[in-house]
Amino acid sequence: MRQLKHLAFLFVVFIVLTGLKENQKATAEPPQPETKKIEEPWETPSGLLLYLAQQDKGKVAALLRVATFLNHSGAKKQIVFTTLNQARKGAYKIKPVGYRISNLMYLASCFSNAGYKNEALAILKQAEQETTKIK
Repeated sequence: MRQLKHLAFLFVVFIVLTGLKENQKATAEPPQPETKKIEEPWETPSGLLLYLAQQDKGKVAALLRVATFLNHSGAKKQIVFTTLNQARKGAYKIKPVGYRISNLMYLASCFSNAGYKNEALAILKQAEQETTKIK
């Protein structure tokens, strides 16, 4: 599982770096007449990553990673629980419902892995309720 997370992280870094290189090439070319601006920020991989980071400011994902690390390193359960609760508060504030649901599901998985099964079930029920908001 760790190898998969590391591989996914490297993949994201690769996409960001590729997008930055393309951006540098574009700035080296002479200016073109202004064309239609991108309406959707997720039309490019780097735009999508930037959009997602702006939506939750990266706080939820960072807190979940910290809580996972603390849990695996044998930290006190209360510290892990507090960190997960901070991530929970941030997860409910994420605007796009789809991303909120995804973060809630990952949060439930983290709670379950830390031994908090009841909290995990409660979060999964809330994620299920959020699916009714998707149009």
